[in-house]
Amino acid sequence: MKSPNRTWIYLGIGAVLILLFLVYRYGFPERYLNISTQTAVIDLSIPNKVILLEKHPDQKTITQLELRITGKLSDNITLHLSRDAVNSSTSIRLKNGKLDTSFLTKWSQDNAYIIIENPDRSNSQLEVDYQFISE
Repeated sequence: MKSPNRTWIYLGIGAVLILLFLVYRYGFPERYLNISTQTAVIDLSIPNKVILLEKHPDQKTITQLELRITGKLSDNITLHLSRDAVNSSTSIRLKNGKLDTSFLTKWSQDNAYIIIENPDRSNSQLEVDYQFISE
């Protein structure tokens, strides 16, 4: 049989754990917004497509950009990250087949453009989960 003191200790530990979780989840909005992901869908059947990625409105200074790309490609493509939708600053080559990859780069802009190079006219559809990481 458990003593009454031990029961109160277990209840106290449980209450502290719940309180810590609630403070972590809702008490630090800047930290929470720092890791919020957004999703963009890329339909490769549309030629010469450019996708605009924007930071969350409440984020401060951006230091990195993280992309997670999933889907299935019928042909090879290249994604170009750009600051102005014209000049490529980074290129990501994706090979055909099932795709689940991540990419992290230093980034200082509040937005980014993905320029899609699809020479073989792949008709696939990709999902890009992205997050701008701030200080």
